[in-house]
Amino acid sequence: MHNPVIPQQYDISWTIALVAVLALMVAAVVSVVRNTERMTLLATVVWVVGVVVLPVLGPLVWFIVGRRDLRRRPSTLRS
Repeated sequence: MHNPVIPQQYDISWTIALVAVLALMVAAVVSVVRNTERMTLLATVVWVVGVVVLPVLGPLVWFIVGRRDLRRRPSTLRS
């Protein structure tokens, strides 16, 4: 149903933005989970919560800062 007050382009734009944010969030969570062997359990949980609670900022910080920090550290096995 079309809303006569809001142009249809806004609906399309918001839908595209929502899908992009969800895709970024899912990609960040998958990336965090795939790197769990290089982080402590607490760090993994904090990153996942940060990515989910801050849907745009969290994934961006993970991809810019979090992954770069992992490249500097040697791989540590968690038991």
